[in-house]
Amino acid sequence: MPKVRLSLGIQLKESNEKQLTLDMKVTKKEMPDPRNMLNDLTNTQWMFFTRSVWITTYPNELGFELRKKQGGNKPPRVMKDLIEFFTKKGEKVLDPMCGVGGTLLGCALAGRTGLGIELNKEWKQIYEEVAHQEGVKKFEVLEGDALEVLDTLPESSFDFVVIDPPYRENVKWDRTMCNETYATRIANVPEQYSTSEKDFGNIMNYSQFLAKILLLSRKVKRVLKDEKYFVVFCKDEYQNGEYREKSSSMAEIIRKAGFQWKGKITWYQAGAKLRPYGVPYSYVPNITDQKILVFKKSTKIGREHPTRGIEPMSEQNKEIEETRRCG
Repeated sequence: MPKVRLSLGIQLKESNEKQLTLDMKVTKKEMPDPRNMLNDLTNTQWMFFTRSVWITTYPNELGFELRKKQGGNKPPRVMKDLIEFFTKKGEKVLDPMCGVGGTLLGCALAGRTGLGIELNKEWKQIYEEVAHQEGVKKFEVLEGDALEVLDTLPESSFDFVVIDPPYRENVKWDRTMCNETYATRIANVPEQYSTSEKDFGNIMNYSQFLAKILLLSRKVKRVLKDEKYFVVFCKDEYQNGEYREKSSSMAEIIRKAGFQWKGKITWYQAGAKLRPYGVPYSYVPNITDQKILVFKKSTKIGREHPTRGIEPMSEQNKEIEETRRCG
């Protein structure tokens, strides 16, 4: 019997990096459900994807040595996993800030059609070189500001949109072993993703950044088809002596653009470097995980499943539920 390999399994780092995957025999019962209009997965594969925590170890492949210059690039295989869940074969995927093309490489692996937008010509050229070098299908990258280019794209023309918007404030650690060397060289993050004032990575005010995210999300909503999904990568931060749950504030902003917030995946890429933030004076967290925020452009209001057949809640149960909510 043929087997299905899911690349989103539990993964460990051993002497040689090894990724454990879930192997399943394909039976008639495990074929894709004919009611499944979202993707080509079986019901078991669907459930496996929906874990709220991912721990991954992906090999340094598909032009990693070239792509790592950009610093914020995502493993093409994690992008492939997302693309395969939120689309069917042949559907169209958009990354409005595609960098060195992790999403587009994921599209090639998944058999989808990709389109990228990128402000920095250097990152676009690296993607094109990698695609040529690796012999994978190369997709078009529109060079320019995402906020401007999105206006030129047809309405409701994409089946899935995914983005990893850059943001980094200038932070000085007054008393710590973690100096600026850790913030740049060790973290493998460039001083700037570009010199353009239109680059989200050059916004040094968080309120202004969120305002741009709201505008971007509204433009994404216009080009995304109804009942389709918008996924946003972000990372919580420690700023000015306090923890900032950036994932929650971004989610609220994107909801204001008219999206439903469907969930949050905590993604930990095994082997992330630890840095001596706060050592030896104060607790400062090493934030080694990223958040993957999932939104839907839904035309439905409230619950997506009918409540027909469900008995009304009794007055006593209503009181119990209200007490539970109030803690």
